[in-house]
Amino acid sequence: MSHLVLARKYRPKDFDSVVGQDSIVSTLLSAIKQNRMAHALLFTGSRGVGKTSVARLVAKSLVCIGENKPCNKCFQCESVDNFNSLDVIEIDGASNTSVDDVRDLRESAKYQPTSAKYKIFIIDEVHMLSQNAFNALLKILEEPPSHIIFIFATTEVHKLPKTILSRCQRYDFKRFSENTVYLNLKDILIKENYSFEESAIKLLAKLADGSMRDALSMLEQVLHLGLTNYTDQDVSAILGVIDHQSVKELTRAMLDKNTALGLKIIHAVYEKGLDICQLIQDITERFRNLALMAHVEYKDLQNIILDLNKEDLEEASNYSPQDLKRCFSLSLDCISQVFSAKNPLLAMELVLLRFTQRADFKEALDISYCLQKLDSVLNNKPINSGEEKKKTIDDFFSLINQNYPFLMAHLRHCVSFIDQEKQTLTLSFDKSFHYEQANEDKNKQIITKTLKEVFSNLKLEIIYNKPENNMLENNKSIAQQEEEAKKKFESQQYEKAINNPLIKTALELFKDSRVFVV
Repeated sequence: MSHLVLARKYRPKDFDSVVGQDSIVSTLLSAIKQNRMAHALLFTGSRGVGKTSVARLVAKSLVCIGENKPCNKCFQCESVDNFNSLDVIEIDGASNTSVDDVRDLRESAKYQPTSAKYKIFIIDEVHMLSQNAFNALLKILEEPPSHIIFIFATTEVHKLPKTILSRCQRYDFKRFSENTVYLNLKDILIKENYSFEESAIKLLAKLADGSMRDALSMLEQVLHLGLTNYTDQDVSAILGVIDHQSVKELTRAMLDKNTALGLKIIHAVYEKGLDICQLIQDITERFRNLALMAHVEYKDLQNIILDLNKEDLEEASNYSPQDLKRCFSLSLDCISQVFSAKNPLLAMELVLLRFTQRADFKEALDISYCLQKLDSVLNNKPINSGEEKKKTIDDFFSLINQNYPFLMAHLRHCVSFIDQEKQTLTLSFDKSFHYEQANEDKNKQIITKTLKEVFSNLKLEIIYNKPENNMLENNKSIAQQEEEAKKKFESQQYEKAINNPLIKTALELFKDSRVFVV
């Protein structure tokens, strides 16, 4: 007897054997049971998710001598399985694209089924039909004979004309999760009596990319090795993919800033003829797993990360969660660089250097803090986390003006500044009247309350700068006095800024920079 490939051997023979498409199966079974089947069904989804298999099961259910479900025993079910049924006709849309092919189909549809209740046409890859073929098909879809049912399957539903889509009952098949593929492969391997390490099965499930057919085809290829036990290295070798161990060692070298080891691993992968673009994707996924392990409880990740294990969890605990998150972000940014490079190997070497020469996380935080500090001094911004670091004194005054315009009439005559060291907002008045109004208990409470809403960590200080020469004050206009007070304050702030160690460091780093007080 000739060998039957696994993809055909384990094609679902009944609805109970269909995995991963429970809602679709449930809806179709209900429609069959109630005899409410639409005359045109459209099955969409990526490759290998069961569209054609379910189409055949629907056809078998409708022509089976039994009721509702295929019995797989009667001659009708056997003829569908053997592709020689006169009432279930399968057409490959990719090789029957012309209008003449569809006209032949229309002629065939005129005749009653030979031995079943329905004549069923299954058209696979229906999006490959020509525009004229679709126009010819539309004619019969508009007024279908009562004995005709069409089942269309496509991976590219967007290529179908809207006139066709509007006349079909659509079912969207979802991609299989890695866990679903893994469990199905494991069950098949037990039935076939093959010995596979867990890591090897998980690698196959990952490489399948949501397609059960692809998973079984790759498994068939791996089995050609004829081994007694299969490891993930065996799977990697025959399928030409990068093994888990190399990915783990490279990510560890990147985290440990071991440039020499990382370079050795990258070139070993390259010399095997493996895809460097695939390497950066695997690296990114590895960093993603480690970062999630560092931030999410183990039990909550078990259904998300298929190859989750205690060893990886322990490795994640050896590094800073913030650094793992930073590496995940960095590797994600590097994917496009490697993919778009004319020489991916050189791009991957640069990626390695970016990782191994990165600043320690504490140093990165210090640099970030210094930049925030500099920004806060120059722009009167407090250094806070989250949304607060984006707020300014203007937000504070804007809120006062919005809710208490009478009070803002007095605050307009003050000079304001934030002392980061004391974490204090100072309102400085040169006019006693406005100072007294702002310092009144009721108004001071309003100012304090608003300040807490904008800057939760700042304290309030209201001061009165009594002019040294009252005669001078009386002779000068209010505008002149305010301008002089402002210049005096700016001069004080400038002197304070240029003597600040952080500002001095910034000026040394940025040779052409200058300090402005605004």
